[in-house]
Amino acid sequence: MGGSGWLVYRMQLLAALSAGVVLALWVIAWAKIFFKAGYRHPVALALLMLIPIANFVLLCLLAFSKWPIQRHFEMMEKIGSIPRFQ
Repeated sequence: MGGSGWLVYRMQLLAALSAGVVLALWVIAWAKIFFKAGYRHPVALALLMLIPIANFVLLCLLAFSKWPIQRHFEMMEKIGSIPRFQ
């Protein structure tokens, strides 16, 4: 019966490593999204996506507010630094 305990340990280790990889990919993906949207501290915001209520609030922030990068481009359009796209 000692062999089955070793198998269970290996399966638990594999599950924990898999969960860690998925978690890391989740944080990296959200950090890239926040970075491309122009928010400061994208990694901190990505880590907040792991907290149940905070992830809903941040998702609403992304969906319904104006992103910093949009505000930057609007400001650049007003001063004439970049051409308007039609």
